[in-house]
Amino acid sequence: MTNRRALATLKPAAWPAQDRLAWERAIRPAHPLDEPGPLAHHSAARLLELRDGYGRWLQSLKTQGLLDLSRSGLDELTPARLGSFLDALRPHLAPVSIAMYFQRLLKFARGCRPDADWRFLEAAVRRLMREAEPVVDRRSLLRPSSELLELGFDLMRTADLQGTAVHQSAQFRDGLIIALVTARPVRLGNLSSIRVGHHLVRREPGWWLTFEAKETKNRRPLELPWPDYLVEPLEQYLAVHRPRLLARKGRWNRGPHDGLWVSAHGSMMRPHQIWELIRKRTEAKFGKALTPHLFRHAAATSIAIEDPEHVRMSAAILGHSNLATTERYYNLATGLEALRRYQKTVQSHRDKSPRRR
Repeated sequence: MTNRRALATLKPAAWPAQDRLAWERAIRPAHPLDEPGPLAHHSAARLLELRDGYGRWLQSLKTQGLLDLSRSGLDELTPARLGSFLDALRPHLAPVSIAMYFQRLLKFARGCRPDADWRFLEAAVRRLMREAEPVVDRRSLLRPSSELLELGFDLMRTADLQGTAVHQSAQFRDGLIIALVTARPVRLGNLSSIRVGHHLVRREPGWWLTFEAKETKNRRPLELPWPDYLVEPLEQYLAVHRPRLLARKGRWNRGPHDGLWVSAHGSMMRPHQIWELIRKRTEAKFGKALTPHLFRHAAATSIAIEDPEHVRMSAAILGHSNLATTERYYNLATGLEALRRYQKTVQSHRDKSPRRR
């Protein structure tokens, strides 16, 4: 059972004064007479994650009786104490969640003390990432995008067969996430950060996804039309399933929000939660778990296999500035894999949207 005390986070008002000041400097916006802080380019959602991540470290120190309000908690970031922090988290979190917590701690430390030597913390993050996602042959895990899209639609179609209304809505949500990330394989950070009315906007006759330059990895604005064949499922989710999940007030509820993806506790889903649900659903279907990032590989590869005449569009779909990046990192296609199913199957799903209730 999850130990809430082990995962608690200390709010900034209770931080050492040095840490509050360092955080305010790190996130200060640009000014005509001053440079922006090292973390100022991050979205509000990302900054909240970093703040809470550091607060979790401070809470760990406090629980052990090691928090000294006259000193910065960054002074206590030693290998030995990081080991104790890791030991406290392991019984309660999946490896990927732990790795993400340590990543946030590292980013906070770099932003608030950019001149310090954080190599030991960087090494710890690398080890935890390897533990969370072992190196595998990506080719052996890849599925055609048509099969991934089919999984998403199957989950939405069979959602009504689940036992409770909440389980039905959670499965429909999972199916919509998988179908969306198949058709629009944005990075996990963007996928999890979608807010209704901000990133998801209505533009007649459909919907669009829009991300500002500061919210994307390559610092370029990204605008993508919501797939036509997912408009009806989206509107069903917005009308039925999202409100049902928002009404939940579980013990992990973090208060009102405008996030698109809502957990069973009523909170906006975080990246590690979406990462885990995608792995769980794909493993149940295919016998092997796929990460969200593999959907990006699948998109580039499927386009190369199924529609080679339009391979250049994969760079735009993935948000790359040029095709070379796409080809170098994502195109795993070979001549023997030329199955030619992608476009035909995607097209067939335009008429297979789950019916409204």
